[in-house]
Amino acid sequence: MAANREVASTFDAGVPAHVPPELVFDFDFGGDAELQREPHAKALSLHAEAPEIFFTPRYGGQWMVRSLEAARAVSQSPKLFQSDGGQPVVQIPIGLDAPEHDFFRNVLLAAFAPKAILPLRDSITKLTNELIDAVIEKGECEFMETIASRLPVWVFMKFAGLPLDQHEYLRGLTMEFLREADPKKREPVRDEVLLATAKVIRARQADPQDDMISRLIHAEFNGRRITFDEMQSICLFFVLAGLDTVTSALGFGFHYLAKDADLQRRMRSEPGLLDSAAEELLRVGAPSSVARYAAQDMEFRGVRFKQGDRVHILYPAANVDPEHFQDPRAVNLDQEEPNVAFGTGPHRCLGSHLARLEMRILYVEWLRRIPQFRVDPEKPVVYHAGLVWGVDELHLKWEP
Repeated sequence: MAANREVASTFDAGVPAHVPPELVFDFDFGGDAELQREPHAKALSLHAEAPEIFFTPRYGGQWMVRSLEAARAVSQSPKLFQSDGGQPVVQIPIGLDAPEHDFFRNVLLAAFAPKAILPLRDSITKLTNELIDAVIEKGECEFMETIASRLPVWVFMKFAGLPLDQHEYLRGLTMEFLREADPKKREPVRDEVLLATAKVIRARQADPQDDMISRLIHAEFNGRRITFDEMQSICLFFVLAGLDTVTSALGFGFHYLAKDADLQRRMRSEPGLLDSAAEELLRVGAPSSVARYAAQDMEFRGVRFKQGDRVHILYPAANVDPEHFQDPRAVNLDQEEPNVAFGTGPHRCLGSHLARLEMRILYVEWLRRIPQFRVDPEKPVVYHAGLVWGVDELHLKWEP
């Protein structure tokens, strides 16, 4: 395995003294040209080119975790790698550590549990078919705009209590935030989200609705109510976590499926394969990374960390780790190794049950109604990188 020593030498001024040269590898997770061309191909290449945990001088300097084992180890060591990096505003609960994290996660857990999500199946199926109705006779669609950015976003906004008439505005802010790799440049976007959600919170305080925000505002947990500031941080989490991640996963999943006619046929003819196929499409197209901070000076998996070091867990790379996945970018319907697309450890994604339900329903209904489809060869796929990798444009065609 070769570290990028030549590039590392050009960034020596931005490399802390405790970072050895052999662990420095220049990787721009927001603007790398190869990421823009095909994100997960670049993620796979890191396993051949970079150390398991390497330091990139980009964006103020940070550690990057690329292997599946290291991603699990860091994620499952919350006392060593904390979520709270001292930011003035955090997303609750993912930006907190125990015991505060445990309190808020338990508050939200019931709302995202399978028994709370399953009653949404019929409404999600209905919306899915309405979106398919709008494109099926055309024989083509730009999938991200007409389907992927609408189904999960509308479902989550209604579920949470975010105003549907602000769909484009809030999703636009979310995309701007998640595509920006520089933490400082994300702060104005974060503040705009806080202003928008403050209006929603005040409205629900005055006039509760049948939604999660209203229930959280007016409920009592462990003898107290959630404060306004805490509710703002929860809504920040709702917006930034709920309005793009599933959209991005669907973009990668349908892009893969559009290129694999045999997999389409198998998923149509063997419904029992749908769950394993959906899970594998999620693995090969995992969109999200997360940041942690070293809680103390320590050595971990052979790497010396200093307290406060930023540690970026590259789940998309971990999910194509060739040490654990044979032919890592191919869908393997017999896959036994669990993926970490939704993270792992105590901060594992709260909304994973809802996300999986939405994705499974869309795969089922799309394959039931849309004949064999393909990527429009005249319109190349457009990607983006950042905190969440995704597809900007995916033009699909089929015979109507």
